Amino acid sequence: AAPARAGEAVDADTPMQALADSVQAEQLAPGVRLGGSWRLSSKDRQFGGVSGLLALGGALTLLTDSGRLFDLEDGQPVHSRPLPGACAQPLGKKKADAEAMTLSPDGQGIRVSLERVNMVCAWNPGQPDAAVLSPISAMAHWKRNRGAEAMASLPGKGTLIIGEGADSVDGQRPLLWYHGDPADPATAMTAMRYQPPAGFKPGDAAFLPDGRLIVLNRQTKFGKQAASILTIHPAFMPQAGALLPGQILARIVQSPLSANYEGLAVEPRGAGASIWLVSDDNFRGKEGTRLLRLDMAE
Repeated sequence: AAPARAGEAVDADTPMQALADSVQAEQLAPGVRLGGSWRLSSKDRQFGGVSGLLALGGALTLLTDSGRLFDLEDGQPVHSRPLPGACAQPLGKKKADAEAMTLSPDGQGIRVSLERVNMVCAWNPGQPDAAVLSPISAMAHWKRNRGAEAMASLPGKGTLIIGEGADSVDGQRPLLWYHGDPADPATAMTAMRYQPPAGFKPGDAAFLPDGRLIVLNRQTKFGKQAASILTIHPAFMPQAGALLPGQILARIVQSPLSANYEGLAVEPRGAGASIWLVSDDNFRGKEGTRLLRLDMAE
């Protein structure tokens, strides 16, 4: 099956069953299977460095580090456009990175985290000229290149932000739960903790329709193949200072499917959900941009 608005399968000379077999049984939790794998390319030279992903209305939108949005249509990244002007002011690889994208809790707006300046860019799709940049006081002390890497909203509830950098000797990451919209300074916040798998760091997050949380954890080592671990966490219950419990949902390690996955989105599908992953080629082009779909039963 093709992804939303994307058609051509990756690795045409490798049967999909062979790719599926490459993901060993012990690497996927029961009820999770490979749904598809694609490589994305574009004639637009600004395509690449994808770090965020949004699934909405049966379509996928990609967010690049440099602050551009690409919709997928017929297997190609199209409709390239920059972030709204107000949000793009601090952008550029020397100043800020756009790292994660989610809907606002009310489902009406788009929220993008800017890592190096630790701000949230907020706008409604039909009103990009009204976009605003919101400094997040709880992230002010986060390291410039280890900031808001993961962000996910739970409809009607709130928004979660996880910092990439560890701020304790045990490798735990700061987790902020906003009881509403983080772009609103009046929104109450509960500070918690997240422990990624050893040797990994959080890359993105998304909520399942039932309220459980999935976190994409990635490992990148110079000269070695990238590795990814997905963790799944119970229906979210904010508690000050608490360590988020969870277990491993999937491992993509030393596999033909391995890539520097940095974007995550969840799309309801029947009684279950599809988990979308997209990789970051760091604008080098050789690795290409891989899109992966895992299907999860109820």
